[in-house]
Amino acid sequence: MQYAGLWDVDSPSRLLEQLHRDLVDYSRGRLDDDIAAIAIRASATTA
Repeated sequence: MQYAGLWDVDSPSRLLEQLHRDLVDYSRGRLDDDIAAIAIRASATTA
């Protein structure tokens, strides 16, 4: 998706919800196949 950087990076669940909405919109409401996605939030560490 061309605007992935605009998604809410602070909440993996919201990211997945938005991805689902985008896929439903893109498929015109007909998701005829299985879809799997995982979102992981990594925190910055200092060494």
